[in-house]
Amino acid sequence: EHAPLFERIAVGPGAMLWPFAPDSPARAGSFVARNRVLVALSDAVVVVQAGLPSGALSAAEHARRLDVPVWVVPTPPWLGAAFDGSRRLLDQGARALQSTAALLASLGAGAGAGAAAAPPPSPPRHLSDSEAAVFRATATVPLHLDEIASRAHVGASTVAAALLTLALENVVVEGPSGFYRRRE
Repeated sequence: EHAPLFERIAVGPGAMLWPFAPDSPARAGSFVARNRVLVALSDAVVVVQAGLPSGALSAAEHARRLDVPVWVVPTPPWLGAAFDGSRRLLDQGARALQSTAALLASLGAGAGAGAAAAPPPSPPRHLSDSEAAVFRATATVPLHLDEIASRAHVGASTVAAALLTLALENVVVEGPSGFYRRRE
């Protein structure tokens, strides 16, 4: 039924990737395989609602294996089992999606992303090399500790220690929990 759409995509611009033969029927396992392809093509995965078990949990696990950031929309605890998978992901270290600005900033697509970026300010001179790298990896929008670690090319424990030093130096601030930004 979607043949006309597929033909329009094939003419361009665009491409269609699919892990199945054109005449393959939908089966329960095919949704997991489809999600693996989608995760592999993604810069981030956002889980809105995941029960136990769920396809969203499977996609999140595949994202974790591929080092694709996983974000989860937090939910109130009184909403019950429909969100138990989401809660599990948060407990396992997924990032809580509390603002689209934080998500977009982590992807380099925040406000002004298309404009010429000003060079980052110089770090205080007395910082160690790893602390200076962490400082340069921060931004004026909150970034999760894991994102800063990725940008600075250092381990999370090194980043945590450096962020503590930078916070004590009053050059970075934390907020929301686990997210840090350069003081403006």
